[in-house]
Amino acid sequence: MKISLWLLFTFLSLSAFSQSGIADSTLSKIEGEKSASKRMRTLVQDGLQIMTISASRGLKYSELAKADTLYVTDPYLLDSLYKFTAHCYGNINNRTKTLENHLKRIEVLSALDTLSKPLASAYFETAHVFNSQGNDELALPYFLKSREVSEQTGYKTQEGQVLLDLGEISFKENNPGKAITFYEESVEIFEEDGRFLFLVGLGKSKIAQVYASQNKKSLATKYCEEALALVDTSEVRFIDYTGEIFVNVGKIYLGQKEYRDAISQFSIARKLYEDHDKYFYLPETYKLLADAYKDINVDSAFIFLDWYVVTNDSVINQSNNERVSQLRFEFEEEQKEKEIALLEKEKSLIQENKELVEAESSRKTSLIRLAVIAIILTVILLGIAIYLFRLSKKSNRLLSEQKKVIEDSNKEVHDSIVYAERIQRAVIPQNERLTSIFENSFVYYLPKDVLSGDFYWVYNVETNDQVHLKLFAVGDCTGHGVPGALLSILGVNYLNLGAVSNDINSPAQALDFLNEGIIQTFGFSDEMIRDGMDIVLGAINPVDLKMYYACAKNPIFIIRKGELITLKGDKKAIGNDSFSSDFRFSELDFQLEKEDMIYAFSDGYQDQFGGPKGRKFKVKQFKELLVEISTLELPEQQLRIQAAFEDWKKGYEQIDDVTLMAIRV
Repeated sequence: MKISLWLLFTFLSLSAFSQSGIADSTLSKIEGEKSASKRMRTLVQDGLQIMTISASRGLKYSELAKADTLYVTDPYLLDSLYKFTAHCYGNINNRTKTLENHLKRIEVLSALDTLSKPLASAYFETAHVFNSQGNDELALPYFLKSREVSEQTGYKTQEGQVLLDLGEISFKENNPGKAITFYEESVEIFEEDGRFLFLVGLGKSKIAQVYASQNKKSLATKYCEEALALVDTSEVRFIDYTGEIFVNVGKIYLGQKEYRDAISQFSIARKLYEDHDKYFYLPETYKLLADAYKDINVDSAFIFLDWYVVTNDSVINQSNNERVSQLRFEFEEEQKEKEIALLEKEKSLIQENKELVEAESSRKTSLIRLAVIAIILTVILLGIAIYLFRLSKKSNRLLSEQKKVIEDSNKEVHDSIVYAERIQRAVIPQNERLTSIFENSFVYYLPKDVLSGDFYWVYNVETNDQVHLKLFAVGDCTGHGVPGALLSILGVNYLNLGAVSNDINSPAQALDFLNEGIIQTFGFSDEMIRDGMDIVLGAINPVDLKMYYACAKNPIFIIRKGELITLKGDKKAIGNDSFSSDFRFSELDFQLEKEDMIYAFSDGYQDQFGGPKGRKFKVKQFKELLVEISTLELPEQQLRIQAAFEDWKKGYEQIDDVTLMAIRV
């Protein structure tokens, strides 16, 4: 037993003191640097690299950076320092210091006039400290605050992480239905984002746990397999989440008494945590390994139980928990003291105002006494008045001339916008054009401003093989107003050119042509991301009802007999500077049936704030609305779409252009 403990601490010590050369390179960067902000930024950036290898050495970078806190005023740089420090302490299971630094983040960021994504992150990670103590009651308000700030700042990935934790709290409260709802909303967010598939895997592993608790073994197994398929252990930045997926799957196997499968999953998680100094997660992992081994290998079970006892010293953890609670109490008391100080300041201002009123009253009395003397000066004052009157007339004349110049300028701007609107309306098909190609169709088109960044397009074309196709597209250009309108007009022109080109024979080739045209027009730069568009393009063969399509970020919805089918394409947007030189859009097809409903749309409808709680309409609610109205006649569908949007938006400003095209096959 003693040998096993010695081996454990020897392993942890060796991993903590590797990569010492990074410290020398960091010191050479900051040596002679006069800017405190640049020194701090360098230490935090290099410290983050060290932290993935050794949290203890990462703290040395933090301490050196803290020496400059008195000279740095950038709140976001200070936030990055406190966040880095909190993560270092979290990795070595020092909850007291972890919470202390996250509370500093909230204090710094809350002082700003605007909400920010880092503030949402600070609330989220503070909640996690309380959650790690098993104190969901203290964690819940911070999770909810993080979700609120995430929604208001459009921080979708943070909102998705909060939903995972809200699902876990609901699961602990024996509310599996609510837990699955939270988990599914989180999975939907990360699937639509497309960058953090390991978080999709984490959500699915948690759904598997819920089904396992309900003895739904086949569903639990299905979600376990889907979760493990999304794991990438080479991505060291997200080892916490990757390890949790293996632990979650292992717990399911353990509950089903499949001990060897459970040991396999726990062992992978253990290696990840040990290799990357994630001490915080090791006690639970050792305890789970002990539980899995106890019925098949008692010696191994005792070894892991020893390791669990050493890494989970109850006296230290009790002290940690008490100190964390004390820090929370001190933080709340400090906030109360600030509120009291603010009230005292208000009282002082009221008293000062009272004294000013009394002084004003005294002044008026003196003025009355001076009025008699003022009569003597009337003649002099009359002369001054005449002079001022003439000066005033001259000033008024100048103001009138300036007003006319401004009015003329405004008229020119207004006339330009009206002319631009006429140009945009000329390139976007009117209802007669739409119904001449798609007889059973409509478009709900609602620009935010006079000019729109959304557009739609239809076209009849005959391919090189003499096949007649009916084309449709819905595009959503970055931004709205004048920039969006310019990009939409370019989009329509490139689609028209592509439709008549003999070299373009599919929607995917048309999007490649459009993408190349946009990139050539605007060029590559740091601002490239602003000059792009999300678009879907479909081509329907009216004879065999085969639809060929390509999608840039946005999907197409098909509703068939009350069932919604999502047709996804590529995650790349048109004009995005992350394209590789050989990237080509995917050529996809789908077999339509009579009475199918096709919906193509921009994201303005589901992103609109409104409703009783002032939240977004969201994709899930949008899908439910389309399924509900899909069997209605098209004019009735259009009325329902418009009424639902206006009812949801009531009392709130429209935030984006809205476009929805509907076609019945």
